[in-house]
Amino acid sequence: MKLKNGSIKDISILQSFEGGYSPLKFISIGHANIDITLFVPKLPPPDGDVKVLTSMVGTGGAASNFAICVTKLGEEAGLLAVVGDDLLGKFFIDKLEELGVDVSNIEIAKGASTGMVVVLNEIGKQRRMVSISGANAKMDSKTIEKWSKVISEADFVHIASLEIENALAVAKRRRDLSWDPGTKVVRLGLKKLDPMFGSVRRILLNKEEAKILAGKEEIKEAMRFISDLGPTEVIVKLGERGSIALVEGTFYEVPALSPLVVDTTGAGDVFDATYLVARARNYGVKDSLKLANAASALKISRPGTTTGIPTWSEVLVMASAFYGT
Repeated sequence: MKLKNGSIKDISILQSFEGGYSPLKFISIGHANIDITLFVPKLPPPDGDVKVLTSMVGTGGAASNFAICVTKLGEEAGLLAVVGDDLLGKFFIDKLEELGVDVSNIEIAKGASTGMVVVLNEIGKQRRMVSISGANAKMDSKTIEKWSKVISEADFVHIASLEIENALAVAKRRRDLSWDPGTKVVRLGLKKLDPMFGSVRRILLNKEEAKILAGKEEIKEAMRFISDLGPTEVIVKLGERGSIALVEGTFYEVPALSPLVVDTTGAGDVFDATYLVARARNYGVKDSLKLANAASALKISRPGTTTGIPTWSEVLVMASAFYGT
């Protein structure tokens, strides 16, 4: 049984289908990382040293964060990624399995180290990240080919911050993708990204990515330009201004909540997962934006890449409390 006409008023909507609701299957494709998050009062000067206020070690990578969020929201998720045959790779797989993600198709690259990101959270300022690609660089068209059956059989397939060559390999196998390319990929330019758009149903960007991709400064003009490329839904995360979507020629804009900002890592991935899950449950565009805003606000208010990801009930309560409907 699938949900119909979702409403953020219904806090117990999933419980009402207990024993009869058939979870949707999402597949996310992208990087697998170990995140080492350090909270510091300030960055050290050259040849200097600062004491870490607190630290956290966990899984990371946009596709991984997305998959974890989908499971916490009550649907099924599988991750297609590559880890190394080291202890960090085992830790990554064990942790995702513990969180309910299907890890059966994660590739283990022999002789490679698992990807890693060091996140520096300077109190009151923007985060900084240092990354090591590791086994992520081992993914190629042959890897995608191994996953063909999984990709074709999923209800929904989401590509997150994946190298354009690999994203294009996935696009050959599905015509209804959701895609968050990430800033690095967007900066490659429209000429390299253009072949993707025939296979993308929903594209999710932040405001700077939308402007860069379209070559336009005004956000709605940029969104119209991107919509004309093929996607039926263009969703843009506006940060402290909230979010906006263009669907079938109509703009839907929802203001942001005002959370205490503790750790922004993974907030965009949580937004993506929540919006797409809500749409899959037949929520309207505006309500889906409200729910996604609420989910990312909850994530931002908590430390750690994945430990702060909220549940569906938490998202519903926050959205209802803030937006009132």
